[in-house]
Amino acid sequence: MNLRTSALTISTGNRLQSYISQFLQSRYDIGSVEWRMLVVLSETPDLRMNQITELTDMDKAAVSRALTKLGEKRLAKPQVDLDNQRSKSWQLTPAGSALHDVVQAEYTRLQTEIFDGIEESDMSKACDVLQNIRDNLDKIEMSK
Repeated sequence: MNLRTSALTISTGNRLQSYISQFLQSRYDIGSVEWRMLVVLSETPDLRMNQITELTDMDKAAVSRALTKLGEKRLAKPQVDLDNQRSKSWQLTPAGSALHDVVQAEYTRLQTEIFDGIEESDMSKACDVLQNIRDNLDKIEMSK
């Protein structure tokens, strides 16, 4: 990978993240990390924080802050584990599920615009390349 490819990959990711964050914040008063929590909990309810961190590849602090915000907004709620009082599983409230559905529809439309004109085969290749980069990063991190 040359420097231009690396810079383009990073800057595109940063720009995409920034645009999506602004979109979510301005329209729905949620951040991109909160959105990720809504998506994960809509797909798999009753997850503990450590399970969410594994699924999202995010650190515990970011997940904890996002879940706390969703709780304050009554979009998600914790359920205390009866066997382990310190452990909580999280699930969406009806308001959280409704918000997820509304945002998901708009988010799908936004993705269609962002990826307009890109052939499915090119998208598949790009995903393969990005997965290879992630795999290489995993190897590097594991070797330290």
